Amino acid sequence: EHAGFCPGVTRADTTIQKLISENKDSKIYTLGHLIHNRIYNSELENKGISSVSSDEISDIIKNHPNENHILVIRTHGITKEENKKLLLLEKKNKNFKLVDMTCIYVKKIHKIADENTNDKTVFLLFSDPNHPETIGTMSYANGEKYAFSSLDELKSIKIGDKTPILCSQTTQNLKEYKKIKKFLEKLYT
Repeated sequence: EHAGFCPGVTRADTTIQKLISENKDSKIYTLGHLIHNRIYNSELENKGISSVSSDEISDIIKNHPNENHILVIRTHGITKEENKKLLLLEKKNKNFKLVDMTCIYVKKIHKIADENTNDKTVFLLFSDPNHPETIGTMSYANGEKYAFSSLDELKSIKIGDKTPILCSQTTQNLKEYKKIKKFLEKLYT
């Protein structure tokens, strides 16, 4: 009874299903896989939704300028630079619509990274360093930044006299995060 989608994925699924039913004259794409679920992504493919990269969508729009295209940004989010590039592409192409389905919790972490980091801070992201959410989040941090996956990895990072700014990938283990937070509080408060 407790299995199912998190709120961010539910929001993305509801939105893409609505896009499918209301945009029969448009080709709909997702930027990467919308979520981490092979069966769900296969169902989208069966409904004609293609997973593409931002370079591929640029070529598709260029090669089919008279068709309507909708690109849905995956729930994990994208880099700050990629977001700017896609917003510019949308602005320049009247037949292209961008729909941002980045999870609201991921967006909150992007905002924390963007607004609270500078050359006097060290941004620390407890995460899987290769995960799309991590790659996107790290692009919003200014100054020195590190992605790490354990307390032991964190201990090897030289923070010096900078202020640590700690965040976590949304799917990380809460108990481990609390241990990491406690460790940093002992050293830097």
